[in-house]
Amino acid sequence: MTARLFLLVLIALTTCSCGSPLRADAIDSLGEEQGELPSEFHRPGQPCVLCHSAAGGVDPILSIGGTLFFESTDGTEAKEALFPAAGFAVVVIDSEGQERQMLSNDCGNFYALEKDFKPVYPLATEIRNESGAVTNKMVSRIGRSGSCGSCHLEQKSPQSPGVVRVADAKPDDKPNCPIPRFLKP
Repeated sequence: MTARLFLLVLIALTTCSCGSPLRADAIDSLGEEQGELPSEFHRPGQPCVLCHSAAGGVDPILSIGGTLFFESTDGTEAKEALFPAAGFAVVVIDSEGQERQMLSNDCGNFYALEKDFKPVYPLATEIRNESGAVTNKMVSRIGRSGSCGSCHLEQKSPQSPGVVRVADAKPDDKPNCPIPRFLKP
């Protein structure tokens, strides 16, 4: 093998191995789409920016993404009591004072495109209802990930504060949204 050919093979192999095996494993653990078409309504409760990033390779590229759920009316943590929370404003303020407001859609999902908002960490965040009143304010700062679902996992635990829930009147009808993976039997 000539030195030039060897160099080309070495460059090709190096280029192909630049992906993060941890990211690839995390993406693989999310599973297949399960019927829903990829859109702004898919995969509620999952870590959006894991895939929707330059490293994840899925367009559109997001800087922030997450899902809001209504709290159960009786205060229980029952999985069956989770409904997508639409129409809430998620406000993020970065360490340089940039502010971005995102509205949760019918399936509770919200996001900011990276081309429109490149926040400087750490971030502060709060959630406002339709009248503009603050319903939730995160007391800690977001320091590492734009994917709310990276920390806000299905159940509260020492590793997670649980999914992001808002206390407000639930809709009379459940929206026609994909069922979050953690609610499936």
